[in-house]
Amino acid sequence: MQPSRLEHLNRLVENSFPKIQNFLEKITVEYEKLENAKSFWSEIYLAHLKVKEGVEIEEKLEIPDTVFIKIPRISENVLKCEDGSAVNELHNVLVYYSKE
Repeated sequence: MQPSRLEHLNRLVENSFPKIQNFLEKITVEYEKLENAKSFWSEIYLAHLKVKEGVEIEEKLEIPDTVFIKIPRISENVLKCEDGSAVNELHNVLVYYSKE
């Protein structure tokens, strides 16, 4: 997995649990890309979450074993129809909104 993709996934997972400070220091996360996922506009990952040994998480903040993550992408059809600058603009919009 590309380092930038891993950073993006980590940020999305960490932002999903805002009440857990230093999330990635307390939780082990392993990602599985779902290759057969039938999503035309997204890459879909399954994040396997596990509290690290010796770490206590408040009962009300328990985390699930797995979460799904969808990352929007520009489809092959769009890439065929648009020029390079339009594709770059679309990419920048997707990155911007996935950071929110």
